[in-house]
Amino acid sequence: MQSLREPIKPLENRVAARLVALIGGLLTIAVVLLHLTVIVVSSQSGQHVTAASALVLLVFDTLLISALMLSLLVGVVNYLQKQPASPIQSTPIAVVPAMQSEVQPHIPTDCNPLPYIPHSPAVVCTLAVAPDQLPRMIHIGMEAEHIFGYPPLAWTANNENGQWYTHLHLDDRARVLEQVNSSRNEPFRCQYRLITANKETVWVDHIGKVVPDSDQHFHIDGIMIDITAHKAAEAELSFYQDQLRQLIERSPQERSTSEMPQVTSGIFTTNRDGQFTYVDSAFARMLNNQPSRLIMRHCSDIAVPDWRPSLRAQLEHQFASHTLELGLEFPIETHTGQYRWVQLLSTLVLDGEQPVGLHGIIYDTTMRKIASEVVRESERKLQRITDTMTDVIVQIDTEGIVRYASPSSRNTFGYDPEALENSAFTQFVHPDDAAFVAAALQGTFADAERIECRYRVGDGSYIWLEAIGNLLFNDEGNLEGLICGCRNITERKQAEQELSELNRLKSEFLSTAAHELRTPLTTIHGFSELLMLPQIKADAARHDHFIQLIHEQSTFLALLIDDLLDLSRLEAKRQLKLSLEAVRMTELIDEVALPFVESSTEHHIEIVHEIGDSVVMGDPLRLIQVVRNLISNAVKYSPTGGDILISTQVVGDMMHISVQDHGIGLKLEDMGHLFEKFYRVNTSNTAVGGTGLGLAISKLIVELHHGNIEVTSEFGVGSTFTVILPLYRATPEPTP
Repeated sequence: MQSLREPIKPLENRVAARLVALIGGLLTIAVVLLHLTVIVVSSQSGQHVTAASALVLLVFDTLLISALMLSLLVGVVNYLQKQPASPIQSTPIAVVPAMQSEVQPHIPTDCNPLPYIPHSPAVVCTLAVAPDQLPRMIHIGMEAEHIFGYPPLAWTANNENGQWYTHLHLDDRARVLEQVNSSRNEPFRCQYRLITANKETVWVDHIGKVVPDSDQHFHIDGIMIDITAHKAAEAELSFYQDQLRQLIERSPQERSTSEMPQVTSGIFTTNRDGQFTYVDSAFARMLNNQPSRLIMRHCSDIAVPDWRPSLRAQLEHQFASHTLELGLEFPIETHTGQYRWVQLLSTLVLDGEQPVGLHGIIYDTTMRKIASEVVRESERKLQRITDTMTDVIVQIDTEGIVRYASPSSRNTFGYDPEALENSAFTQFVHPDDAAFVAAALQGTFADAERIECRYRVGDGSYIWLEAIGNLLFNDEGNLEGLICGCRNITERKQAEQELSELNRLKSEFLSTAAHELRTPLTTIHGFSELLMLPQIKADAARHDHFIQLIHEQSTFLALLIDDLLDLSRLEAKRQLKLSLEAVRMTELIDEVALPFVESSTEHHIEIVHEIGDSVVMGDPLRLIQVVRNLISNAVKYSPTGGDILISTQVVGDMMHISVQDHGIGLKLEDMGHLFEKFYRVNTSNTAVGGTGLGLAISKLIVELHHGNIEVTSEFGVGSTFTVILPLYRATPEPTP
């Protein structure tokens, strides 16, 4: 009996057997016809059969019997070859412990094994299904070994490796088992993957007929067809459909037929080497080229030569690093020689985990590039303006927090913009002005205004700041904050304070000058009228005395006017020219002090000179004026007399000239205004007069000589004024 694993006899053996049977049949017919011919001939002739005729008939009868036996033998053989092979006895598969029943194999009785067809993509099979058990393959054709690499017995063997379930792909097991166990209707069809002996994956289309065996048991008679190639074709088709879908989705909606002449974008695909495998007509039109001429050219070739190496390197990096998306912007050159900017957006195409190409879009960004350059140039101009302007631009939100400060804050405030940002604007405002500024900011958000405050700068000092704010709104019209222009107005504030002080001094001057000028003028006017009287003319002594008084008052008036002119010239400085020469100060002091020593009988004036060089470079007339003012003040502010000490001392490269008195002294509040113009110490109890210009003039003269004047005083004890002047150091002439 022939086994399922043995091939059936070759076809040529069967043909030979049938040919033998045919020859036997033909011989039998020939013998029968021969007997009939002999009988007919004998009956017609009336003669008996001769010995020769009998011998001939005997030979033919022998041949006839042999042919019949041969035909019978061939028929028996053919009959046996047509009998069905004995079914392979198989035992139930091992069942998991939870399964208590066994699947009774279904053995078809009404079908014969199909002929073995080499390399057939299909194989017949029978699958038995029972409750609480894994489905079991109980019959499978010879083609299984060709398709899956396992012989039929490996599928039906009663061991773990023989389970059909173990050949199922892990990802398909749950789905296939669910479909098999739920199969109750005809026909059954399921597509799944099986693992071959070579660990490869084969897709099969399992088509079968469900045949119930009992209420719970049934089997599926059917066929498994290898559809791996079909599935691969479907996957490839799906892959290209997905590419097309992505390209369509990424293509701009404005790419209509009517706009093709002004097209600004195109689509493309490449292979793994970055060579174009497809470009649409719009893409080619951007380059003024034909699509066919771009195929198999590298993406970087469309760029201008200087950009190609960088572009190629970036595309290669996209493949190597598996960067899914990449955007590149570069210039291209058209056939007319014009340069245009384009942006290339490429998406990596993966086959599993391996990159196989790119697909993407290319945009013409020339106009955007031009617009961006215009904006950048405008921003650069604005940046240059904000960097060089002295005003600081500050953006403040509704909470009073600085969100932006222009670079000019470095020069104006001494802070980097980053140090001001995200801090409260009032953080650096003077404490005395902080509450006012905070309230002003809240008011500014309702109605823009100008505020002035003191602001702490980087070195810790304060400057006067003027801030002018404008409200800032967003696109929806909601208030975002305030834009302030901040300006350093310290110099203006100082000028305003000086002007205010000048106005005060002017008022005092007018009051003082009116009094000081009126006194000598009144005396001159009064005594001049008396001189015109006859009795005064007759009295020579009185006449001469009045003339002397008029002369003294006119001299005083002239000195007052000279002081005013000197003060004006000294403040202008440019209009005052010093006649510089080497002056020995000890001799100048002795000369100036002599008239005071002789005329002031109530004061003891002492002059002490320290040994040393006392030569300074200066204007002798102006220096005499300074020394005279100091000695005069010492005499005037010592109304009850006392000692006055005039001393000189050399300290390093400077000469100190001190005038010390023991007069009324100065109060603390007078010390700060002592050298101001027209300022006079309160002399209501001393009857000390004067214009209040002497010390102011003396200070200006000393400063013009690059010196300084200092004062120490105690009220009721006296004062000491010290003039400090640089010594004159003559440059020695070079030795011959």
